[in-house]
Amino acid sequence: MWIVTALYADGTRSSLQAQEVGSPDSPFSSRQAFDVAQRLRPDWVGLLSLMRAEMQDPSLAFSAIEAWAENAQAESKDLDWTGAPKLVRHEEALGRYRDGPGLNPGIYGNEERPTAIAWHDRVGILMAFNGQEEEVTIEYRPSREDEQRVQRLLHRYGSPDLTLETLFDWRGYFGSHSAVIDGWTVMRKGRKGYVASLKGFAGFLVGTVARRSTRPEPTFETDPRQASRLIEMERKYPDLANSCPSLSEIDRVEHENAMVFVHGTASCAIAGLKDLFSLAVEGFALPGPVYRFEHDTFVPITDNSAELARMISERLRVKRLLLVAHSRGGLVAVDSARLLADCRYDAVVSVYTFGTPFRGTPLVAIGQKALNVLMKLGEEIATSVPVPVMSALAKGCFYLLESPKLPRGIAVMHEQAEGLVYLQRSIDQKQLTAWASDFDVETGSAGFGATAEGILLGALGRRQHDLVVPTASALAFGRLAPLLRCSHVHYFRQPPVRSVI
Repeated sequence: MWIVTALYADGTRSSLQAQEVGSPDSPFSSRQAFDVAQRLRPDWVGLLSLMRAEMQDPSLAFSAIEAWAENAQAESKDLDWTGAPKLVRHEEALGRYRDGPGLNPGIYGNEERPTAIAWHDRVGILMAFNGQEEEVTIEYRPSREDEQRVQRLLHRYGSPDLTLETLFDWRGYFGSHSAVIDGWTVMRKGRKGYVASLKGFAGFLVGTVARRSTRPEPTFETDPRQASRLIEMERKYPDLANSCPSLSEIDRVEHENAMVFVHGTASCAIAGLKDLFSLAVEGFALPGPVYRFEHDTFVPITDNSAELARMISERLRVKRLLLVAHSRGGLVAVDSARLLADCRYDAVVSVYTFGTPFRGTPLVAIGQKALNVLMKLGEEIATSVPVPVMSALAKGCFYLLESPKLPRGIAVMHEQAEGLVYLQRSIDQKQLTAWASDFDVETGSAGFGATAEGILLGALGRRQHDLVVPTASALAFGRLAPLLRCSHVHYFRQPPVRSVI
C-alpha cells in the first residue's frame, strides 16, 4: 500500500495523483508502468513516447530484479575471466559472492553465502507531478507477502553480518523535453511502514521498493566491470572499435594530426565516440586518425595520466595532437599533457574537456552510493531513449556493489579533495578549452543524470550544472567554450561539439 502527500509553497498539504503499479503475483515492469501512465495522463504524449520505447528493450527497461536475475547470472559466468563479479540468482533475488577463494559461512553451517543480496517488492507506484510541489512524502506499507519474502530470503541466503536496507528505487520522466533521471533513496522506518521524501518536477515518477542486504567490502582497487564493459561495447560496435583502435593495441605510427579520446568514470571510449561520430549517418568516415585510451578509472588519476603519456610518447609520432576528454577523463588528459611537455614530446598538444570536475562534484559527497550511480552513468546511453543501455550484469553490479570508501580514482573528485589541488597545477591555460553545460530539468534537451540521495538534484542544489558536475567546476580553467544546455552524458551529441572536433 502506498500513501503519497505533497507540500506546496503556501504550506498546504494534499494527496497527490498516484496509482499502484503491478500486482502481488508478478514482478514490477516498465510495461505495467506505461499502462498506468497512459490511463493517468494521456495528454503527456512526449513522456509516454519515451516510456513506450523503453518497455520494448530489456536493456532500457526499469524492472524488478527477478525479471532479469537469471540473465545476470549467465553473463557473470560468461565473463568471469574478465574479473566480473560472481552473481547468482536465488529465487526472486540476486546475490553477489566473493571474487576470491574462501567461504562466507551462513547461519546454518559452512555453505557459501552471498556477500550481498537484493530484490524488489512486487507492487510499485506511478505519480504525476505538476511541478508545484515543494516536497513529496511517500509512505510505503508492505504487504504480508512482501514481509514474508524478506524473512524467507534472509533466512535462506543471509548472514548475521549483513545490513538490510529498504530503498525507494525510482525513475523520473520530467520536463517538456523529457529528461529521464534515475535514483534511489534510503527509506526511513515509519510508524506503519517506510517513508521517503522527494522534490517534485513536472512529469511522471515511477518507483518501487528494493531490499538490499549487504556487507561493506574493502575499497575497490580496480573496476570489476572495466574489461567486461569494453568487451560488450566492442562486440556491439566492431567497426568503430576497429576504426578507432585502443592505444594499447597499436605499434608506433606517424600522422600529421591525430586525436585521442579519454573516457570518464566507469565507462569506455566507444560510448562517447559512438555519439561524436554519428554512426547512424550512412557513409560516414572519420575525419582523421582517432585512438582510444581505455583505462581503469578506479585507480589514481596520476596512474592513468602516466600511462596515457607513456603510450602517446612511445606510439604516436604526430605534429598536432588533440586530447578529447569527458568528465573525469579531462583530469587525466590535462595531467598527461603536462607530462608530455615535461618529456619534450615533439607535438603541439591541445586538450578539449567536457563536463570535467576541475573543482570536484558534490555527487561524490554522498559516499559509497555515488559509486553505484556513477557506474550506471558510465554505461552507453540510448539514442532514442535517454537512459543507460545496461546489460543484466551491469544492473546487478549497480544494486550489489558496496564499499565503505570510494576508490581512490573517484574519491579525488570530491570538492574538498587535496588531490585536485595538485592536478590544477598541471593545467596550461593555453592548451585547454573547457566545455560545460547548464541543464534545466524543466526545459533542457533530453538527458539522463544522477542525483543525490534524498531529493532530486539535492547534491547540486541551485547551482548551474549538467546533472553531475557544476558548471563553474567544469569552467574553472582554460579557454571557455560556449555554454551548452545538454546533460552530462550528451555532450558529444551536440552540433557545436561535433563541429569543433
